[in-house]
Amino acid sequence: MSKEGAMAKAMKVGDEKYAEVKEIIAEFSASEQARIELVRWNDITDSKDYKTNFEILKQEYNSNQQFRNRIIEIVKNGRPDRLSTINKLSSGKLDRLADYVLTELPFLINGVPSKTKGIVYTAIIYPGLSELDYFKVNLNNETEFPELTSKLIINNKIQALEAYPD
Repeated sequence: MSKEGAMAKAMKVGDEKYAEVKEIIAEFSASEQARIELVRWNDITDSKDYKTNFEILKQEYNSNQQFRNRIIEIVKNGRPDRLSTINKLSSGKLDRLADYVLTELPFLINGVPSKTKGIVYTAIIYPGLSELDYFKVNLNNETEFPELTSKLIINNKIQALEAYPD
């Protein structure tokens, strides 16, 4: 799928989920609603911090072989059911898959930019934790690639939580 096609599909699903979440929030009291800020992907990618961090991460990917290898490892382990196919991909195609990780990483390590002050809790609806989730927490906490983390703009501490409905 092309980058544009993937984005169009993601935006369509995002629109549906956004509407579902708005309906749920509408059931809350006015004071509870006031504490919730729904943010769309463009709100994130248009922020200065996201853009700066994306450029830093992309540069690191292109110049630091150890970091590049770690991102490729995340790509490969993201779909263990397709590992044999992924292992056959050319370097260029692996780089294309790595672009998805690099595009999400600035957001994942810093959370959602907020228009309000105070503690920000970012809820990401995603099925299960992956190696990427542990990596983002390690970057945020400076336990993996601390020299890289020191270059990034990180305003929010993050943590990952895995939960399933009954």
